[in-house]
Amino acid sequence: MMARNRPAPARHPVAGWFVWAMGLVACVILLIAVVALTTGPIRYWAEELAPPATGSLSDNVITAAICGGMIAGVGATVLVLTRIVRSIGLRLRTWRAEQTLARDPRPPVLYLRSFQDDERMLSASESFEQSLTSVLSDIGPVIAVGRPGERLPPQGGARLYVNDESWKTTVCDLMSRSALTILRAGTSGGVLWELTRVVELVPPTRLVIAVPPMARARDAETWKRFCVLASEVMPHPLPARLDGATFVTFDSDWNPAVVPLPKKFNPLSARAGVRSLLRPFCERNGFTLRRRSLSDIPVELLLVFALTAQAGSLALMPSGLHWRELSASEGVTISMPGKFYEKTATTDLLPGVQAHTHEYGVLKRDRSLEFSLNVTDYTNLDVSRDPESLLQGARDGVVQHVKGKLLAESAVQIGPYAGREWQIDVPERQTLVRARMFVGGPGRTVLLFVAMPANGSEAQAGRQFLDSFRPR
Repeated sequence: MMARNRPAPARHPVAGWFVWAMGLVACVILLIAVVALTTGPIRYWAEELAPPATGSLSDNVITAAICGGMIAGVGATVLVLTRIVRSIGLRLRTWRAEQTLARDPRPPVLYLRSFQDDERMLSASESFEQSLTSVLSDIGPVIAVGRPGERLPPQGGARLYVNDESWKTTVCDLMSRSALTILRAGTSGGVLWELTRVVELVPPTRLVIAVPPMARARDAETWKRFCVLASEVMPHPLPARLDGATFVTFDSDWNPAVVPLPKKFNPLSARAGVRSLLRPFCERNGFTLRRRSLSDIPVELLLVFALTAQAGSLALMPSGLHWRELSASEGVTISMPGKFYEKTATTDLLPGVQAHTHEYGVLKRDRSLEFSLNVTDYTNLDVSRDPESLLQGARDGVVQHVKGKLLAESAVQIGPYAGREWQIDVPERQTLVRARMFVGGPGRTVLLFVAMPANGSEAQAGRQFLDSFRPR
């Protein structure tokens, strides 16, 4: 581990607290905004991306799944960006090793590693060193030699900055008086020199060799090369296979043993995982670790759970009405309260007489809210000859179809389109149906249909739908 004669990074505690606080406040505000937007723009675009509704609970489940993906994407971006800001704040106010040792009289915990391992992450939210420092601070202040020339110290152990002439002497001094030494497996010259000195100066029961999971994934041969190099200085060879273990410990005769995964292991918290792995070793050697700590629960994990719960709750929430204008190819416009489906059908009425129907519809809330526009064009049939008979027949057909009771009927006209409006009570479904049918010329009829809860909670939406119809 070579060091150069470069100045140590300066501490800026006030600026650090300010940057950290701003990052935290921004994180909270942005996540609140994400949740607030769930029933607005996010729900709207989720509805746009989802297939047209069928009126069943699966509609909300699909929408919730899409919302969840969008919330996860936006939320993850917020967490990553604000974590970077908070991390900078923490690094600006990090205590130097000299200050930490002056404030904490306990023997230190020495963390030895290659500088290139400083940035490797153990989880999505923190590095291996951060997890290790959080757990081992129960034993003593965690100290590491700082990388020469770095502008800010990384999060984790307190950094000790030394020059070329004194770094080896300083490290040896720390080894001789540390309560525990953690050496991260590596193949650099500095790590191998440190391993040689550890064997000379550190009691075997006070040494732990660490092989973080991310290091194994990225450097598959690191451990094998380390074992070969370590065999030249260690009394006994290291285990050739780790089988997923993260730590290797030693008995008083330098016999190595891998630390197996415990039966109860928390994969969601890197700190809790490190704590559970090291607790048996610490108890055997007279060190005390807390059973658990609030700091073991990542704030990001709690926020992810909250956002996931918010997305999942959409499956139980009635979807909002997001109005959009439909300009049908048949020359009519209307406002539809959601993403609509389209269906076409052709019916033979008489020899040579056909009805071509184009239906646009929206189903919401388990069919308790239903909107549809039906434009029917007839071939070889003039429906304007006897519109009264046509409208009466259509009225009776609609009443029979919904199995309801006619409450009211009135005449309506919009431009050249004349027709009737019917209000129909459907007690079986506790629904009120309002329908308008227009005769739009010799060969066209238009039917507007809306079914709403009978309690009148959606009466305004029904009126908005019906009144928005316009021929072009």
